[in-house]
Amino acid sequence: YAAERATPYTLFEGCGGAARTKSVSKTEAATSNATIRKSGQAAADTCAHNRAGPEGQWQRRKGFGARSCKRKTMKPVEPLDKDLSFTPLLGRSWLTPLYDSAIGLFTRERRWRRAIVEQASLKRGQQLIDVGCGTGTLIRDLMESCPQARLIGVEPDPAALAIARRKLGPAAGLVRWHNGFLDSLDLSGDRRPDTITSSLVLHQVPVSQKRAILEQMEALLVPGGMVLIADYMRQDHPLMRAMFRSTVQRLDGVSDTQPSADGEVEKLLGEIFSGAVRLSQVHTVTGTISLWRGVKKGNVR
Repeated sequence: YAAERATPYTLFEGCGGAARTKSVSKTEAATSNATIRKSGQAAADTCAHNRAGPEGQWQRRKGFGARSCKRKTMKPVEPLDKDLSFTPLLGRSWLTPLYDSAIGLFTRERRWRRAIVEQASLKRGQQLIDVGCGTGTLIRDLMESCPQARLIGVEPDPAALAIARRKLGPAAGLVRWHNGFLDSLDLSGDRRPDTITSSLVLHQVPVSQKRAILEQMEALLVPGGMVLIADYMRQDHPLMRAMFRSTVQRLDGVSDTQPSADGEVEKLLGEIFSGAVRLSQVHTVTGTISLWRGVKKGNVR
């Protein structure tokens, strides 16, 4: 991966169809990020109602629907229900502080996250939900690509959310952080997401919940809305299957991850979404990560 690490830093300019990328120096990239954080602080100071936080009561993992919400304001992030069960990042809670370093080193993260941002092609005023947002790296990249988009990060692990909020600094106040599962997310009014993203989540849950998550994503989308999923899916190459077994399955177990390796997620995407298609694959030392796109059924994007 030496060649990839040596590539220039990339900045996104504009939103949606006007978005473009350019290569810049590390110093220029840092200056741009500082500007984004500064503008985020100003917006957060003048738009207190936009501050992040979950609404409603936490539930045990029963499904992944979203309830309608009549309230117009958001609360600060609440403590997670101690009885709520979830798989920690990297499979062990004590490994959470090491997550960003591990993902960056072993999954070629920059490549597939950049592909998600480009495919999302956010425009001013659009709403995006990132399911299993983890430590907020994708949320940060999406915000940099279009600061005027409305972002919601859904994550059951409070330790991961704490890292995410620190990572975004003052701009974290412009994101709605939901400390729970998708089934406990309250959406304000009748606003639905234009795009839903999820990365490295589905391989960690049983097949029944893989289906439930994808079905609820499809139900939540606006007409013509799009889902983008980056995850460990079918491991076609013998070497990739071996690497997947020796890394991901040692951390996350076999019962939930094996169906993903056998291609179950691709089948579900084809059943639940219209025009489900694989956009790219990234081969890593932990197995193959695939990026798929699907559109809400009955609608053309």
